[in-house]
Amino acid sequence: MTTKKSSCTLSATEKLLIQNIYENIKDEYNNNIGQLAEFLNTFQSMVDDEVNLSNSCTLEYLLTLIDDEFDIDGIDTSNHITPNCKEYSIGYDNNQHAYYAPQMIQKFFFINRESLIRHLDYYNPGDCHINTYGNDLWTSDNSDPMVHIAPNGKIYHFVGQYG
Repeated sequence: MTTKKSSCTLSATEKLLIQNIYENIKDEYNNNIGQLAEFLNTFQSMVDDEVNLSNSCTLEYLLTLIDDEFDIDGIDTSNHITPNCKEYSIGYDNNQHAYYAPQMIQKFFFINRESLIRHLDYYNPGDCHINTYGNDLWTSDNSDPMVHIAPNGKIYHFVGQYG
Protein backbone atom coordinates (compact mmCIF):
# COMPACT_ATOMS: atom_id res chain seq x y z
CA MET A 1 0.00 0.00 0.00
CA THR A 2 1.24 3.48 -0.84
CA THR A 3 0.25 6.82 0.57
CA LYS A 4 -0.02 9.64 -1.90
CA LYS A 5 1.13 13.16 -1.18
CA SER A 6 -1.69 15.53 -0.47
CA SER A 7 -0.30 18.27 -2.70
CA CYS A 8 2.33 18.44 -5.38
CA THR A 9 4.43 21.51 -5.85
CA LEU A 10 6.51 21.93 -8.95
CA SER A 11 8.61 24.93 -9.77
CA ALA A 12 7.81 27.04 -12.82
CA THR A 13 10.93 25.67 -14.51
CA GLU A 14 9.86 22.08 -13.94
CA LYS A 15 6.36 22.80 -15.28
CA LEU A 16 7.80 24.52 -18.34
CA LEU A 17 10.10 21.55 -19.01
CA ILE A 18 7.19 19.10 -18.81
CA GLN A 19 5.07 21.34 -21.08
CA ASN A 20 7.86 21.51 -23.67
CA ILE A 21 8.35 17.74 -23.69
CA TYR A 22 4.59 17.21 -24.01
CA GLU A 23 4.32 19.72 -26.88
CA ASN A 24 7.25 18.06 -28.70
CA ILE A 25 5.53 14.68 -28.42
CA LYS A 26 2.28 16.16 -29.81
CA ASP A 27 4.14 17.86 -32.69
CA GLU A 28 5.25 14.44 -33.95
CA TYR A 29 1.66 13.81 -35.10
CA ASN A 30 1.77 16.71 -37.62
CA ASN A 31 -1.80 17.87 -36.89
CA ASN A 32 -3.27 14.43 -37.72
CA ILE A 33 -6.15 14.71 -35.25
CA GLY A 34 -7.13 11.04 -35.54
CA GLN A 35 -3.69 9.69 -34.69
CA LEU A 36 -3.23 12.33 -32.01
CA ALA A 37 -6.52 11.38 -30.36
CA GLU A 38 -5.58 7.69 -30.36
CA PHE A 39 -2.15 8.47 -28.95
CA LEU A 40 -3.48 10.81 -26.25
CA ASN A 41 -6.10 8.32 -25.15
CA THR A 42 -3.47 5.58 -24.78
CA PHE A 43 -0.95 7.94 -23.19
CA GLN A 44 -3.58 9.23 -20.77
CA SER A 45 -4.44 5.76 -19.52
CA MET A 46 -0.76 4.84 -19.17
CA VAL A 47 0.06 7.97 -17.18
CA ASP A 48 -3.09 7.58 -15.09
CA ASP A 49 -2.10 4.02 -14.17
CA GLU A 50 1.39 5.12 -13.21
CA VAL A 51 0.09 8.07 -11.17
CA ASN A 52 -2.11 5.67 -9.22
CA LEU A 53 0.96 3.59 -8.34
CA SER A 54 3.51 6.31 -7.67
CA ASN A 55 3.85 9.63 -5.88
CA SER A 56 5.24 11.44 -8.90
CA CYS A 57 4.30 15.11 -9.04
CA THR A 58 5.65 15.34 -12.58
CA LEU A 59 3.32 12.60 -13.78
CA GLU A 60 0.37 14.21 -12.02
CA TYR A 61 1.15 17.49 -13.81
CA LEU A 62 1.55 15.65 -17.12
CA LEU A 63 -1.83 13.99 -16.57
CA THR A 64 -3.47 17.38 -16.02
CA LEU A 65 -1.96 18.60 -19.31
CA ILE A 66 -3.38 15.58 -21.14
CA ASP A 67 -6.79 15.97 -19.47
CA ASP A 68 -6.83 19.67 -20.43
CA GLU A 69 -6.06 18.69 -24.02
CA PHE A 70 -9.27 16.70 -24.25
CA ASP A 71 -11.27 19.60 -22.81
CA ILE A 72 -9.74 22.38 -24.92
CA ASP A 73 -9.37 20.83 -28.36
CA GLY A 74 -12.58 18.84 -28.12
CA ILE A 75 -11.02 15.57 -29.23
CA ASP A 76 -13.90 13.14 -29.38
CA THR A 77 -12.86 9.74 -28.10
CA SER A 78 -16.43 8.49 -27.73
CA ASN A 79 -16.73 7.75 -31.49
CA HIS A 80 -14.58 6.04 -34.08
CA ILE A 81 -14.87 6.15 -37.87
CA THR A 82 -13.67 2.97 -39.55
CA PRO A 83 -11.83 2.90 -42.91
CA ASN A 84 -15.12 2.24 -44.75
CA CYS A 85 -16.66 5.39 -43.19
CA LYS A 86 -18.96 3.65 -40.71
CA GLU A 87 -19.15 5.46 -37.39
CA TYR A 88 -19.19 3.50 -34.14
CA SER A 89 -19.75 4.93 -30.70
CA ILE A 90 -17.44 3.61 -28.04
CA GLY A 91 -18.84 2.72 -24.67
CA TYR A 92 -17.41 1.49 -21.41
CA ASP A 93 -19.19 -1.18 -19.38
CA ASN A 94 -18.49 -0.69 -15.68
CA ASN A 95 -19.65 -4.20 -14.79
CA GLN A 96 -17.33 -5.86 -17.32
CA HIS A 97 -14.59 -3.21 -16.92
CA ALA A 98 -14.26 -3.26 -20.69
CA TYR A 99 -14.87 -1.22 -23.85
CA TYR A 100 -17.49 -2.12 -26.46
CA ALA A 101 -19.30 -0.66 -29.48
CA PRO A 102 -23.12 -0.75 -29.16
CA GLN A 103 -23.56 -0.86 -32.96
CA MET A 104 -21.74 -4.17 -33.31
CA ILE A 105 -24.06 -7.04 -34.22
CA GLN A 106 -22.28 -9.42 -31.89
CA LYS A 107 -21.17 -7.72 -28.68
CA PHE A 108 -17.51 -8.14 -27.79
CA PHE A 109 -15.70 -6.58 -24.85
CA PHE A 110 -12.13 -5.28 -25.05
CA ILE A 111 -9.64 -4.53 -22.32
CA ASN A 112 -8.72 -1.18 -23.86
CA ARG A 113 -10.03 1.27 -26.43
CA GLU A 114 -7.21 0.61 -28.90
CA SER A 115 -8.02 -3.11 -29.11
CA LEU A 116 -11.64 -2.26 -29.89
CA ILE A 117 -10.57 0.20 -32.60
CA ARG A 118 -8.23 -2.35 -34.20
CA HIS A 119 -11.07 -4.90 -34.22
CA LEU A 120 -13.50 -2.43 -35.81
CA ASP A 121 -10.95 -1.36 -38.43
CA TYR A 122 -10.07 -4.95 -39.30
CA TYR A 123 -13.70 -5.92 -39.93
CA ASN A 124 -14.57 -2.68 -41.76
CA PRO A 125 -11.93 -2.32 -44.49
CA GLY A 126 -12.26 0.16 -47.30
CA ASP A 127 -11.46 3.70 -48.24
CA CYS A 128 -13.52 6.73 -47.21
CA HIS A 129 -12.47 8.52 -50.39
CA ILE A 130 -14.51 6.09 -52.46
CA ASN A 131 -18.21 6.19 -51.68
CA THR A 132 -19.45 2.70 -52.48
CA TYR A 133 -22.76 3.16 -50.67
CA GLY A 134 -24.39 5.90 -52.75
CA ASN A 135 -23.60 8.38 -55.48
CA ASP A 136 -19.91 8.09 -56.15
CA LEU A 137 -18.62 11.60 -56.76
CA TRP A 138 -15.10 10.36 -57.41
CA THR A 139 -16.20 8.36 -60.45
CA SER A 140 -19.21 10.35 -61.60
CA ASP A 141 -20.56 7.87 -64.18
CA ASN A 142 -19.32 4.36 -63.68
CA SER A 143 -20.97 2.83 -66.73
CA ASP A 144 -17.68 1.44 -68.00
CA PRO A 145 -18.05 -2.38 -68.07
CA MET A 146 -14.27 -2.70 -67.74
CA VAL A 147 -14.26 -1.04 -64.28
CA HIS A 148 -15.64 -2.60 -61.12
CA ILE A 149 -15.71 -1.06 -57.64
CA ALA A 150 -15.73 -3.76 -54.98
CA PRO A 151 -17.70 -3.36 -51.73
CA ASN A 152 -14.46 -2.73 -49.84
CA GLY A 153 -13.75 0.29 -52.07
CA LYS A 154 -11.07 -1.22 -54.28
CA ILE A 155 -11.29 -0.35 -57.98
CA TYR A 156 -10.61 -3.13 -60.46
CA HIS A 157 -9.84 -2.39 -64.12
CA PHE A 158 -10.50 -5.34 -66.42
CA VAL A 159 -8.30 -5.87 -69.45
CA GLY A 160 -9.69 -7.63 -72.50
CA GLN A 161 -7.32 -10.12 -74.08
CA TYR A 162 -7.63 -12.87 -76.63
CA GLY A 163 -11.23 -12.12 -77.53
